[in-house]
Amino acid sequence: MKKEKLSRKVTKQLKYLWGQVGFIINLSQMIEYTLYNILALNEILKEFENRDSMFVFEYNELVDRANKIGMFLENKPLGCIISKAKEVNYFTAEGVKLLEDVLKKRNYLTHHLFRDDLKEKKLETNPAIFFKELEEIINLMYSVNEELNEIFKRQKEEMNLID
Repeated sequence: MKKEKLSRKVTKQLKYLWGQVGFIINLSQMIEYTLYNILALNEILKEFENRDSMFVFEYNELVDRANKIGMFLENKPLGCIISKAKEVNYFTAEGVKLLEDVLKKRNYLTHHLFRDDLKEKKLETNPAIFFKELEEIINLMYSVNEELNEIFKRQKEEMNLID
């Protein structure tokens, strides 16, 4: 089997495409990380809603419990984390739908997009055909990540962790 050399144009497009894929992976990790931080901090905030005060040892136990939730979620897939997010009051129905859209797009990218191209081989001949779709995923994930950061910031403000 003769191995064909890719043109410079295709090679350049592939480098750009893999940069987009890498950025999507980065955004996916940031979304997961922020989500489990929101969920862990929510554990602490819920407890303060139910109590006027607590002893230091109780607070320390609560923080340990929140940390365990964060560590548990850290090893779970995004879909599991989103299921947990549905249980907290920081997410509107629209917000949950956006998270589910992120999950759907991320799963499509990681499990299907390139596998589905094995027969057509557009990746090898015209990688630019994927640019628009990847840019849409980036825009969605970036805006969701920014919103999650705002939610986490509001949580920290509620706990007087930041001004």
